[in-house]
Amino acid sequence: MNVNMKSIILCRKFLLLAIFCLAFFGVSSRTWAEDAWVSTGALPVDRIDSLVVHSDRKTVYAGFSRRGIYKTEDGGATWKLASRGLTSGSIVSLALHSDGVTIYAGTWAGVFKSTDGGVNWAPINNGISSSSLMVRGMAMLPDGQTLFVSTRDTNGIKGALYKSTDGGANWSSVDLGLGSESYKPYGIAASRDGRTIYVGLSEKGMTRSTDGGLTWVDVSAGLNGSNFYPGTLAVQGDGQTVYVSNVEYTGIYRSTDGGAHWMPIALPGAPAAYDLKLSPDDQNLYAATSKGVFKSTDGGTQWSAVGGSTNPEYADSLALDPQSGQVMYASGSGGVYRNTGVPGAQASITAEELMNWAQSSLPDLFPGALTTVSGDGFVFRGPYANGNFVGVADRMVYVLGPAWGSQLVPVGTLDSLVCVVKPTSCSNP
Repeated sequence: MNVNMKSIILCRKFLLLAIFCLAFFGVSSRTWAEDAWVSTGALPVDRIDSLVVHSDRKTVYAGFSRRGIYKTEDGGATWKLASRGLTSGSIVSLALHSDGVTIYAGTWAGVFKSTDGGVNWAPINNGISSSSLMVRGMAMLPDGQTLFVSTRDTNGIKGALYKSTDGGANWSSVDLGLGSESYKPYGIAASRDGRTIYVGLSEKGMTRSTDGGLTWVDVSAGLNGSNFYPGTLAVQGDGQTVYVSNVEYTGIYRSTDGGAHWMPIALPGAPAAYDLKLSPDDQNLYAATSKGVFKSTDGGTQWSAVGGSTNPEYADSLALDPQSGQVMYASGSGGVYRNTGVPGAQASITAEELMNWAQSSLPDLFPGALTTVSGDGFVFRGPYANGNFVGVADRMVYVLGPAWGSQLVPVGTLDSLVCVVKPTSCSNP
């Protein structure tokens, strides 16, 4: 592209203008929403089935399939074994309390609890059948005291669901209303208020409770029946929209009406999906798959690889920081990866915000205080006194005028310019 020399000089003169011109003139610059994955420190070679991250964004627990639990307190620069007291090295699921030091681990030897940040662990299986200690899924409700675990007997034939209302001190069996039918509960997830709970049933489908687990209804219609093996679930805040991965038969299912109807969702290349996570604002859905980490901003209709070419070739589990979702960790064949550029609740701007910023921060390009005009599919402002325009169509930002050779020039999307317009929302930990 032939760049107008006057505009280059202006860009050199003003720092904010320089940032904006990087986008305007096509200069390559990785934005916050496009950060690369970075491999963290050395860890044992083994599959990691569960990750949880503290609100400080740097403390992470990794549950291995055979090697116990490892912990980092510096964002993955260093890791240390945190398994004292565990009698099983097979960690299926982890749940971190909001106090930051209480953590639960579902293992092949039952449920364990630590109240000192993983330094020491103790079994908490009172009420769980000794023949059914192989945990397959776990969910902690917002009160931090109510937990559900799904278990399997050592033969893998019969399953059970248990509930605790006292932080795991005592457990009681949950009647899912299936009578004498043998069932195998697997993944568990709850809405943010803890009222709506979903439990995936292997080779059957799904059951749902809307009263905190007191009563249950079958919501399996539309799922894959005998070929359905629910891995992980993700539930939006309203409890009506839920996603579930079918780990044995590639794909994801989505319901937007509390499980009354399900629709299959296709991922690029049809990989197996092993973990699903929603951002804290429910705007972004992430999937850990056999082909890396993918993101959807429209409920699974369209997907994009997170981190572009740095996307891990394979990902087993995901964890987002619980406050903003701006930091993500993923486990894969190379250990644990960290991405500090995952768009969270603040990662959005409107066309009006973009044009307000352009007027206030780039007065040499957009002098004066014009109002927004709509027409021909655009929302725009201009012409300014110097003949320049700035506008947006389908979230793509364009500029036009003498500064760009009187050509209509696309300069990026609203999403890619978030860090320019709202830099404080993109600060890394």
